[in-house]
Amino acid sequence: MFLFPVDSINLFAGSIDMLKRLNEQFRLCIISASEEQIVKSILQKHNALTYFAHLYCGNTPKSETLKKYADKDSIMIGDGISDMQAAKIAQVYGIGVLWGWQDKDMLIESSVLVENHAQLLEAIFRFYAARFYKI
Repeated sequence: MFLFPVDSINLFAGSIDMLKRLNEQFRLCIISASEEQIVKSILQKHNALTYFAHLYCGNTPKSETLKKYADKDSIMIGDGISDMQAAKIAQVYGIGVLWGWQDKDMLIESSVLVENHAQLLEAIFRFYAARFYKI
């Protein structure tokens, strides 16, 4: 439940450009505890819904969703402890972003922590380079 109007929610600066770039090379999905209509409304407001192949929303634990749909080449990107715990449980690489919901101490279970979009892109590309090119 949101305590403020959903239409007042803005994306962080640079997010749309990053999503465009990632969408060109990867299949993007959202896993959220929020209701699907709320997530869709936020994405539609920013013309970002088309960047995502799937939205997995609601009460299903994030770790269960990851176990069901993710594979060894998937990455969980999140700003909350529940995101990183889900990644760990599902044995998925977790990237914690420090510009969101929780601070560094709460994201300790991340495989890697990043402070900005450039570091996030670098972490993603390093993960795949190591996976596919045996770096």
